[in-house]
Parts: sequence; C-alpha cells; structure tokens
Amino acid sequence: MQRRNESTVLRVVQEALNNIINHSKAKTALVTLNFELEDLRITIADNGIGFEHRAREAISLSGGFGLTSMQERARLSGGSMQVQSTLGQGTTVEVRIPYESTERRVTDAN
Repeated sequence: MQRRNESTVLRVVQEALNNIINHSKAKTALVTLNFELEDLRITIADNGIGFEHRAREAISLSGGFGLTSMQERARLSGGSMQVQSTLGQGTTVEVRIPYESTERRVTDAN
C-alpha cells in the first residue's frame, strides 16, 4: 500500500471512531480490515442511535465535516466510501482504498 493511502486509512478510521464516541451513543463498535485482491476494505460499524440521510446533509451544512472529509480522503486515494445508517440501529461505514504491491509496480514499470 502506498504511504499516502496508509495515512488515509489511519485518518478515516480515526474520524469514524471519533464520530462514534462523540455522536452515536454506541455501546460497541467494530473495525474490520479485509485485504482483498485490488484494495483494502475497511468496515467500521456501531450499535448507536444512527441517523437519517437528511440529517447527514444538515450535519454537513452546519459545519460537521467528519463524514465529508472521510469521503474526500477516500476519493483522493482512488477509493470510495459508503455509509449506511438507520435510526435506532447504528451506522456502518465501508471504505475501499486501493493498494499496489511492490511486485505489481515493478511489473508495470517494465
């Protein structure tokens, strides 16, 4: 994984956990890393209060940039982010960040 992408993973997980601590009222949270063929899939799930899609837009407009910055970080690293949340049932954030093996970079350079 490229150094920039490693930083993205750290910051995205850090922000997601920060959001859980400050907003979700969750009793548990789970962070899962799955190393797949083309990318790293990071899933951060909690059992908190959740939120509606309209509330997410209002949060962004009122200066809450946590989810927006996470999405932007993922996008700038060539990845993507999806958020699923249901009132009373918690939130799941899934981020996919591409990585390159040293072997692939050497092969591509030839």
